[in-house]
Amino acid sequence: MSEKAKKVYVTSPTGVAVYPHLLEMDSYQLKEHRKKEFNTGLLLNPENEADAAFIAQLDALAAEAFEDAKAQLQAKIDSPDTKGKDKASAKQALAGLELHIPYKPEYDDEGDETGKVIVHTKCMAGGTDKKTGKDWTKTLPIFDANGQPVTTQDRTEMKLWGGSQIAFSAEVFPFVAEGLKLGGISLRLQAAQVIEANGGGNRSADSFGFGVVEGGFTTNNFTNAASGDTGSDAEEEAAVDDDF
Repeated sequence: MSEKAKKVYVTSPTGVAVYPHLLEMDSYQLKEHRKKEFNTGLLLNPENEADAAFIAQLDALAAEAFEDAKAQLQAKIDSPDTKGKDKASAKQALAGLELHIPYKPEYDDEGDETGKVIVHTKCMAGGTDKKTGKDWTKTLPIFDANGQPVTTQDRTEMKLWGGSQIAFSAEVFPFVAEGLKLGGISLRLQAAQVIEANGGGNRSADSFGFGVVEGGFTTNNFTNAASGDTGSDAEEEAAVDDDF
């Protein structure tokens, strides 16, 4: 995968969003590192056929980029223009070069691997144009389950938290980082599709593990009772609620 190679794009299968920052830029990265970026993790299960195929695709692309990275370093070492510390640095990088793939294992609370992986992707959400000196920002394209763009109003009202079901499209970016002794690929986020948005307040009962109990309390019961319940008991309960 050379620098002049045609750009490669991948589309993930649907997975579980992990710390997604897709509707707005990541405030932590902005505050701590002054980086304006959109990013998300995507939890995938290699036991699923589609997930396994996607992970294998990433592995193959990373392996190809790794070989290119080694070739680039070797070419730098062999160049008559590379001398002294630069040649030594390239030699050290080549000798210790490690493969970088854009995913890591998921761990449980006990620190053990679960067998699942978290794929990472990100892109810039803003910056400064080097030629003009002007600041710029962008909005990440978001699509719904039917493939329709999510409108500005819907984006404002949507809550997209961890646990949401999403997929993403990304450009495969091959790289060699001599100083870090890394070679492989990263994924530049292009767009996301929301299959199911988890926003905390809009979670369903079954997502908490609750089932249906026949003959029990319903919101209809509450509505009917509330219209005539104005006694002291109701006032006392309201006063207690205010304390919490």
